[in-house]
Amino acid sequence: MLGAVAGGDARTTCDFDGDGVSDTFHATGVTWWFQSSRLSGRYVYLGQSPATGAGVQLGDRNNDGLCDVTAGGTTFFSDPASVVGPAAATVPFLVASRESAAKPPSCRPA
Repeated sequence: MLGAVAGGDARTTCDFDGDGVSDTFHATGVTWWFQSSRLSGRYVYLGQSPATGAGVQLGDRNNDGLCDVTAGGTTFFSDPASVVGPAAATVPFLVASRESAAKPPSCRPA
C-alpha cells in the first residue's frame, strides 16, 4: 500500500484526533505515526523515537480526551490546539512534558 507505515508496532487503542474513534498508532523503531480515522486513514507523523512495543504506553494521561504517548519515562501529550489543514480537520501534534526538558535529546520529540 502506497504511503503506509511499514514494520514495527501497530495498535488501535485510543483517539489521537478527537473524533471519538480509536486510531491506530504505529511505532516503526525510528518514528511514531497514527492512522487518523478523522482524515480517512491518512497517516499523521507524531515524532521520532526508537521506542516500540512494551517501551511505549498509550492513553489519555492529562484527561483532555486525546491519546498521549509515554516512552522512557516521558509523556508526549497530544496538543489539540495544533491544526493541520482546515479547522474541520484538527489533528494534534505531540509536545513533550516539562519533565522531558532535562532528558537527553533522544527522549524528546524532534
